[in-house]
Amino acid sequence: MPEPLWEAAIALAETEGVYRTARALSLNYQSLRTRVAEGSPAVPRGFVELPPPFPLATPGSSGPVLELVDRGGAKLTIRLPAEPTVDVEQLAVCLLQRGRR
Repeated sequence: MPEPLWEAAIALAETEGVYRTARALSLNYQSLRTRVAEGSPAVPRGFVELPPPFPLATPGSSGPVLELVDRGGAKLTIRLPAEPTVDVEQLAVCLLQRGRR
């Protein structure tokens, strides 16, 4: 397959997921997964801006741990204080929609 088509498939897989993209385009799942992993940057391409104050828990605190993972495999882990003041729902929406902008 020509490289520009692979690049388009990789971009689609990053937002829609590797399995779903491979199945819809009749691509080899493992080949697409490997190409997506190779092309993934070490740091996220986007960011979520949180307005201050954003009270994060200190290591060893007894608050909940929030872990969000999008279809492309981007992961965000946050250790919250015992009584979080963060809008967790909005934080999740920002992460999950970051690839669709």
